[in-house]
Amino acid sequence: MKTVTKPVYYCDYCKKHGLSKHSMKYHETICKKNPDNLHPCYNCAHFEIEEGFEEKYYVSGGEFQSTDVPYKHWTCKKQGIDLHNMVAKNKGLLEKYPEQFCDTQLMPSICVLWEIDKRNPRQEADTFL
Repeated sequence: MKTVTKPVYYCDYCKKHGLSKHSMKYHETICKKNPDNLHPCYNCAHFEIEEGFEEKYYVSGGEFQSTDVPYKHWTCKKQGIDLHNMVAKNKGLLEKYPEQFCDTQLMPSICVLWEIDKRNPRQEADTFL
């Protein structure tokens, strides 16, 4: 019989664990319980999420095809700016889809214009990319 002892790596923010140090470090950068990923925008009265589908065209088999691609668009109505979160930055989505994030700003961790949204409180997990 063979017995092997291996290190187990745990996330500092949630209960997730694994045997790969690299994958656990990556998980910590996008973990929903990581305080660096929490933004006051999600519970702000000025925060607006626009969701929908956009028709995209492509060529397949020499013919034009179309498909509906879902999107989320986050906006601060008070400042009139488009936003993205830290998770999008840590996942490398800003470099992968530059046309989608070209005019967006990182959500602030502290905002002087923040007002609590009593009508529709949101959780960050509900608005995850």
